[in-house]
Amino acid sequence: MKEKNTIIDKNDFRLIRYSNTVIKEMIKKLLNYFRGDWIYSKKSILHKYKNLRVFNPNITLIDDPFQFVYSVWGEYDIEGTKREKIILINEGKVNDFLLNNTVSDFFKHKSNGRASFNNNYKIITCPTNPILYVQ
Repeated sequence: MKEKNTIIDKNDFRLIRYSNTVIKEMIKKLLNYFRGDWIYSKKSILHKYKNLRVFNPNITLIDDPFQFVYSVWGEYDIEGTKREKIILINEGKVNDFLLNNTVSDFFKHKSNGRASFNNNYKIITCPTNPILYVQ
């Protein structure tokens, strides 16, 4: 069954709501800019906007590894750091980033348990269960 695109008006802000597949793909692309390894390697400059309202104030983005009962994510990442629920965007403001031990010194902030391996077994940062709230 195909999902219809709908338009929601909220305070003169028009948001097109796409199918779940499109939304997931958009969030996946956006999350790359919150990855500590991307910021450290200068692929993203989002850290310069910390605590600034960059997004619509109706948007909140949370990465919560324990949101779902049957989550595939363990309590600890591959570096042994306990995973935490983090708020990446809070009411439109850039709030936090996906950090592992390798890049956390750059941010002067402890790791929030987002270390993982890429296909070449290099340690990277990655999201767990991103949840987008649009009010």
